[in-house]
Amino acid sequence: MNRNLILILCLLMAVPGCRPDPMPVPTPVVPSGPYYLKEITTTPAGGTPVTAMWTHYYLNFPQFVTYAYDNYKYDTVSLLLTEIYFTGGTSATGQVFKYDASRLPVGAKKNYSFYGATGGSEYTTSDSVIYKVENGKITEAITCNHRRSSFAPGGNTFSTDTTVRVTISYVNDNPYKIHIVNTGGNMIDLEYTWGSKKSPLLDSKIKYLLNPDDAPLQSSTTQYVTLFASNELTGIKKTITAPNGTITTDRVDFVYTYNDAGYPVTAQGTQLNGVVFSQQFLYK
Repeated sequence: MNRNLILILCLLMAVPGCRPDPMPVPTPVVPSGPYYLKEITTTPAGGTPVTAMWTHYYLNFPQFVTYAYDNYKYDTVSLLLTEIYFTGGTSATGQVFKYDASRLPVGAKKNYSFYGATGGSEYTTSDSVIYKVENGKITEAITCNHRRSSFAPGGNTFSTDTTVRVTISYVNDNPYKIHIVNTGGNMIDLEYTWGSKKSPLLDSKIKYLLNPDDAPLQSSTTQYVTLFASNELTGIKKTITAPNGTITTDRVDFVYTYNDAGYPVTAQGTQLNGVVFSQQFLYK
């Protein structure tokens, strides 16, 4: 082969191709938050779905809406809950919270009233609450209950005052154990386990666990305690010890699926008796 031809071929082989460099693949941007929970739909096994909704006011603090009208008021300067009002059917509950000069919770006043549909029956409870705060968290709440019953045509019955003492333990920002004991000797222990991802209410998290003994195993209020936690709730164990020593237990465990930002989008709850229910979380 001609030496000049060989030289030309070598030069051509050394010249880079004319194809353009491949375009870099962009890394998808995953919004990290905030994700404000809009609603939870709970579907019991073989049952009808029930949707609990949250609407957000006062700098995105949550208002829980289901079955009744629940109103929350906040001090928007200090970002603290000041009042709660629940109304529905023949009952109403109002609660006012008190804070000291350092904006730490010191107490609350709670009133509950039930009015019978017939006969003019009435049942009222007036509770006074004192809080103990340590390291920025409520670790104890003592409630004194004052009860009165009234039946037509106007009789009044005042029962003996009772007390309820609630102690709360935490792991990081998450409530770990709530111990409740009342004057009659009944004890309730609530033990919580948490995952490592995000609570569905993380971006609506409230600072203080002001009502630690609120209905923790009812499907419509299961997520109440997560208002004060950073991670997703994976299990609740409830143990009741009667004054005679009888012990009963209940439990629910959750398994989640998550979005790319680590917030739960679905959950499957399994109760101690094997009953399974599902939940779906919708954000805005």
